[in-house]
Amino acid sequence: KFDGTDTSDSAIGDSVEAIAAGTSVLSLATADAEGAPHANMAFFALGPEFDLFFVSEPSTLHGRNSALRPAASAAVWLPPPKFGEGLRGMQVTG
Repeated sequence: KFDGTDTSDSAIGDSVEAIAAGTSVLSLATADAEGAPHANMAFFALGPEFDLFFVSEPSTLHGRNSALRPAASAAVWLPPPKFGEGLRGMQVTG
């Protein structure tokens, strides 16, 4: 389920759930038909199978990009206690 790591799925799942419980905003990266990138912030919800759901107005740039190219990447993070300390977050692509 979680590629690119030797960490157990259950440990990663616990971490994903903890991060998602601590914030409701992600940074979403999409691309237009020519591949020009665009990033925006959006509210999200975490599904039971670790799917990220967001709702957006179809007329927005990222909405139009998603209609053309459904693949996207996102970053979700928690603010560190102090600058540079204990960064906790996740990056997803799909």
